[in-house]
Amino acid sequence: MLLALALVAVATVPVWARPDEVPAFFLDPATGELGGHRAVVVYAVAYADGRLDHFHDPRGFEVHFVPLDALHTELVFPSGQWFRPPAQRRYRAWVEGNWQMSPYGNRLSYRGGPFEGRGMVGAFPIVPAGRVALPAEYTDPGLVLRLFRATAHREGDLAREELVRELATTELGEGLLMPVGPVIAGLWHRSTGRLRGLSRPFDAIARDTVEVSPRRPKEHAHLLVRLARPTGARMVEDYDVALTLSHAGVRRPPDVVAPAARSVLAAWYDLPPGPSTLRAGSDALALPPMALDLGAGTVEYVSADLAARPALDVQLDLPARLNDGSLVLAVKSLRNGTVVRRQPLSAGAGNQRFERLPLATLEVALETPLGTFARQVDLSAGQDDYVLLAPELILVSGTVYHGEEGHPASMRFETTGRAASEAEADKSGFYELLLMEPLRSVTIDLTGTERAPYFDFFPKAIAEDTVLDFHLPDAVVEVNVLDAITGDPIPGASIILRNTFVERGADNPPLSEDERRKREKAVNQQMLADESGAARLPPLREGRLEARATAEGYRAMLEPLELEIESEMSDQFVELLLEPFSDTARLRLSLPDGAPAAGAEVMMVDTLAGGRQLFASRADMQGILEIPGGSAAGILLSRHPSAGFAVRPWQPVEGEGEIALDLPPRAPQALRVRILDSAGRDPVAGAGLALWVDGWRLSGSVLAWLTGTRPTADQTGLWMASNLPRASLAILSWATAKREDAYAGRLDALATPVASPWPEQVDVYIVE
Repeated sequence: MLLALALVAVATVPVWARPDEVPAFFLDPATGELGGHRAVVVYAVAYADGRLDHFHDPRGFEVHFVPLDALHTELVFPSGQWFRPPAQRRYRAWVEGNWQMSPYGNRLSYRGGPFEGRGMVGAFPIVPAGRVALPAEYTDPGLVLRLFRATAHREGDLAREELVRELATTELGEGLLMPVGPVIAGLWHRSTGRLRGLSRPFDAIARDTVEVSPRRPKEHAHLLVRLARPTGARMVEDYDVALTLSHAGVRRPPDVVAPAARSVLAAWYDLPPGPSTLRAGSDALALPPMALDLGAGTVEYVSADLAARPALDVQLDLPARLNDGSLVLAVKSLRNGTVVRRQPLSAGAGNQRFERLPLATLEVALETPLGTFARQVDLSAGQDDYVLLAPELILVSGTVYHGEEGHPASMRFETTGRAASEAEADKSGFYELLLMEPLRSVTIDLTGTERAPYFDFFPKAIAEDTVLDFHLPDAVVEVNVLDAITGDPIPGASIILRNTFVERGADNPPLSEDERRKREKAVNQQMLADESGAARLPPLREGRLEARATAEGYRAMLEPLELEIESEMSDQFVELLLEPFSDTARLRLSLPDGAPAAGAEVMMVDTLAGGRQLFASRADMQGILEIPGGSAAGILLSRHPSAGFAVRPWQPVEGEGEIALDLPPRAPQALRVRILDSAGRDPVAGAGLALWVDGWRLSGSVLAWLTGTRPTADQTGLWMASNLPRASLAILSWATAKREDAYAGRLDALATPVASPWPEQVDVYIVE
């Protein structure tokens, strides 16, 4: 393999010369010392077929040593003669002369005594060269010209360090010699380190002088980037580093890129002014996203360090019942859900290490037969990290009763991490289930009955072994939805239920009105009437039932039907009457690209704060639906998976007509919000929040409907939502003690603004 710099330990006499050709100055032939220091001699050489072919006559060649801590200083020595540069320094070195020079910026450390009893011989291959000069008007002594070889160069699979030259403009003389090929020239101000001008790539021409004038742009910006590779990086593996510059959501590759062994050079020309983000990386190296603010008429220079992609140590502390060899460890990107690594675990597996991971927020998930246990870790800064996976199994068991008897049932449990587990209650109603996360809710479908599933939500998550019995009353409540004018059934009507109840202890003590109000809870469910307009309701808790019905072409019920649910009640049959609309208006919804918004969902509410539903429907394949005429004023909400949601005011429609509504473009990524305490240290579980989009304040049931997610943070303080329009936002989150102030709008001024496009994660401090 051809080496750019062949530094070899040799005898004190040059290998190519006869003894009588040793330079005529004092060199101790016994020790290779010159003035008490180890000496250096450098030659220009030629290679053929990858091997050293011959040494050039050193006459006419010079050796240039540039200290790495003073790049504008060049030390010049004659080729073929022993010399010693200042010791204890690191240098960039090359040979030049006779319109030829070495193409690499070879680096070496000279400590004065690198080899015991020997000197150093450098053998530098040379190539044709030309000169680069500045026009006569460049006379500012504070300016420095710096030349970069603007081409990638590899010998075999080995990347080479390209030559970089730097000299004050007043010291240029007839110009700087550069190897033939593409070159970029930049002018720096020596005292400030600012880049004052940048040239387009040009070619150094063999045995000729090229005059170049680095300039500033007028209305745009230029950017020059030089990224250093970490010491010891494997040059072959890390050679191909990809660079992009993001501006206004658009990524642009560099106009010029020249990767080399120790660095990567890249340049962008005529960039629009404003904020941008620089990204770079390879399979093994990465640069954390770097924010830049490019000004009109400026030339920016960025010098940064690439670093090895971060590693993650996963520490496992598993219960014995899990450690059976049927486990999988997965590392996923939270941004898009992509699986970055996936590792099956053998029985008794120990801690795991994942290397070369993306600079992003990741989810580390332990997949087991009982469900998935996950934790998050932020590697966006590029630092190695670790995460502990220590799931604690929760045993939940009990009996499902239908009336006084145990009853078989299918059960679906959901945890605080939104993982689902299923269990079957046997003929006696007994069930047993192991969970890895606290239990949040359950859905029970009684076997052999025609009743809708029973649902229960636990405000305080069940986080330890417990016996949990479910007493489902056997009294049947059947609802019939009818046309209020004709008395005809309304097939497929939507029935909305709210079952309010009070949880008591085993002795069921009497409660005061205040105690009842504090303990009162509610379960909301929705179901559809069958073809005869009837629905058999799920088992209900002792307390109060509120029932509403909605259907296309009918006015929403202004007041719900109320029914007291008692412990020993008989079967009940109730009717819900809906008043039909006489006139309708046609609403035509379109996607951002102009296509019909087929299947778009629309809901009208009285106010955003109240969220009381007045009307709901879905568009047909042409994106058309009928809005009832003469309906009350309200707020029209619409959503579609291929667009951002829309919020519009609605006024009563008189007579027939068609109204067009264009749905806005959907944001390119989900909004991920982490809610922290006021000190910014710990996540806050279950925190409520409000979201401002295009000036609309969204919270509660309206926010849940538009985003398809709960309007509160999960157990880890995380709230995520998709289907948002591409717009700047504001987010407010509050502690329970501030709920009334938040609902009254007294905290709105404390909302956190979020500019578009959003970062990968937004941290919001709770108002306490």
